[in-house]
Amino acid sequence: MRTKTFNVQEALAQAVQLFWRQGYDGTSMTDLVQAMGINRQSIYDTFGDKHRLFILALEDYYTQTKAEITAKLATTTGLQATLQAIFMVYAQRDAATPKGCLIVNSATELGLADAEVNALVRAYFDAEKAVLNQVLSQYQVALRLHSDIPALASRLQNALVGIRVQARIGQPQIDAIIDATIASLPWKENC
Repeated sequence: MRTKTFNVQEALAQAVQLFWRQGYDGTSMTDLVQAMGINRQSIYDTFGDKHRLFILALEDYYTQTKAEITAKLATTTGLQATLQAIFMVYAQRDAATPKGCLIVNSATELGLADAEVNALVRAYFDAEKAVLNQVLSQYQVALRLHSDIPALASRLQNALVGIRVQARIGQPQIDAIIDATIASLPWKENC
């Protein structure tokens, strides 16, 4: 068996970036060969066909994003700061990082046409809503009594998807939109 002459994780990271920038349909195998720096046969041997590589890229993106959010949650306290940190994971990217979110982009591009992508996106959105539900439950004391935590988590998750779309198109008032979204929660007086 031949030893790989490339770093598999680095090659996958390049595929993530390319799919994130160009989408599934906008990315050709030639684009992938160039971006990943490996030949076509190595892509097929290591990752499978373009669709399988895309699924692996989507899974890798989710894993990386989940780790980034988990790290943010470990360093913030209070409901407002925690929600702000979650939103900023998607809203503030460096110049080298594509804008928006590969998961949301994939939902809009392939969600109806590709059952496997649809299932992954649904699972990722469900996991995201569960995190928001957990955060709201943890800091429920900051909210008015009898606040409907699952409904608020759904509302925030929907806003989070919208923020990612707006980040993709470079919406200039995104920070103000995030602030207004968080301010719209049913806060207790003096919180």
